[in-house]
Amino acid sequence: MARRREAEQQQQQLQEPTPPLLPNHSSSPTSRYVRRSPQFNYDRFIPTRANEAADYIGLVRASSPTIAGSGLLLEQRIATDTANRTYDAMLRSELLNDHTPIANAPKPKSPITRRALRAQLPPTSPQLPSLAMPWSSSQAGSSRPNTPPASPGHSPVFAYKSPRRTLSKSGRTMLDRASPVHEAYQMSPVKPETRRMLKPQPAVRRLPRDPIKVLDAPGISDDYYLNLLDWSIKDKVAVALGSAVFLWDARTSHVRELFDSDDQITSVKWAERGRHLAIGTNSGTVQIWDTERSVKIRDFAGHTRRVGSLDWNSTTISSGSRDKRIINRDTRMRQAAVVSTYYGHMQEVCGLRWSPDKTQLASGGNDNQLLIWDIRSTPLNALMHVDEPEIAPGARMFRRPLFRLTHHTAAVKALAWSPTRRGLLASGGGSGDKTIRFWDSTTGRQVSCTDSGSQVCNLSWARDGSELVSSHGFSQNHVVVWDYPAMKPVGVLRGHTGRVLYMAHSPDGQTVVTAAPDETLRFWNVFPKPVLPNAGLALLGASASGLMLDLAPVR
Repeated sequence: MARRREAEQQQQQLQEPTPPLLPNHSSSPTSRYVRRSPQFNYDRFIPTRANEAADYIGLVRASSPTIAGSGLLLEQRIATDTANRTYDAMLRSELLNDHTPIANAPKPKSPITRRALRAQLPPTSPQLPSLAMPWSSSQAGSSRPNTPPASPGHSPVFAYKSPRRTLSKSGRTMLDRASPVHEAYQMSPVKPETRRMLKPQPAVRRLPRDPIKVLDAPGISDDYYLNLLDWSIKDKVAVALGSAVFLWDARTSHVRELFDSDDQITSVKWAERGRHLAIGTNSGTVQIWDTERSVKIRDFAGHTRRVGSLDWNSTTISSGSRDKRIINRDTRMRQAAVVSTYYGHMQEVCGLRWSPDKTQLASGGNDNQLLIWDIRSTPLNALMHVDEPEIAPGARMFRRPLFRLTHHTAAVKALAWSPTRRGLLASGGGSGDKTIRFWDSTTGRQVSCTDSGSQVCNLSWARDGSELVSSHGFSQNHVVVWDYPAMKPVGVLRGHTGRVLYMAHSPDGQTVVTAAPDETLRFWNVFPKPVLPNAGLALLGASASGLMLDLAPVR
């Protein structure tokens, strides 16, 4: 029996299969490691076919959808999408030599979840066939199978060489890259083309389609030559409606009537400190009101016809009238307040603007002329006799402006001095001219001219002087934001159904208010503050009532 059992065991051992020489790693995870054939590793990868390389190295194309979680805020999604596009453009520039600017990249599609995108991507360790590689074992001239080709020209990865020496025209020895800031000496790990592409891109300029607030202004005059709207430094809007003046507080949205009289109001202008308001009337008087006490403190006579334009120079108020004169008064004086009178226009004066340094006064008239007065050649504080100016000392100098500009072919009402460039003045012509012209007030030379296509009623600069806002009448009746100095339209604000005759700028420089004969005041957030990345989206928490137009009557 024992011998039979031993024979059976020997027979079973002979029938068992012989173990393989190499372990099967797929079926035996605990098998021993067997050293394979050596692999050739390189310090960088240079694909030769852009289309195939983008597939097997897992590059996400710019047109592919981006990953976004459902709980992300809108600003975070925008930031994530921008970062994905920037990183994608950098990889394309470094690996595929595709230097397409980030701004020209296709817009990504709607976001998808990570799980859906992971299902579309290849596995982490793909088994790539030889045909999918830009090289193969059958490549001609290849000494080793499945070996990637060398770099073009067999140049080493890290190469340093001295600049070449050349001879200049004078015979001196010069270096090709003698400048210490040459791109060859940059310490950046990316190529110069990628560095230029990754520079900060200009932000996309977006304008609001609708006003942020609309106020009712019944009875506002439809007269191109008047100035019935102004915004003070204390954030109060003054508007003249017929014979009454109303004040609207932008901080509290409170409306109150300053006064009502029997005379029609033809112009309003806030003083620099925002407490006193100058008012011009149809009878030719100029009134100064203390708005905090609602008291009239000055009532100046002198003009024989209506006062359509006003502007302040410290404590001096300048008024332009249909009687063709510009009278400067010292508001600190109760009597004999006239300090000088300018004579130069042949028809009504409808536009007045003092320069930011208060040395030059620009006046526009219905005689199609733009005059520039300089206090260094035409003193502001020389006493004049209003009734008989020809007998006053130095009367001739008050008839000679520094420059008389006659390029416009229609009335000049819209005037605006640049807040950043000394001596740069913008002026707009009426319906027969339709141009916006820029002047150098130090030389009297016209800098440029742009055809706006419609009547120019008002002009206002952005705080940084990079953009200009213009309101228009016939025939477009809209507001245009221009990019200066290219003078290309950034956008158009529509909403008024009549000529946009009046416009004012908020003290913070963000909002523009416009008024038209359609009896509405519209507030446009033209220059909003930049949104900080970590500030969050406050708009999502706003109530529905805060997003709707606030229709509140002024009267």
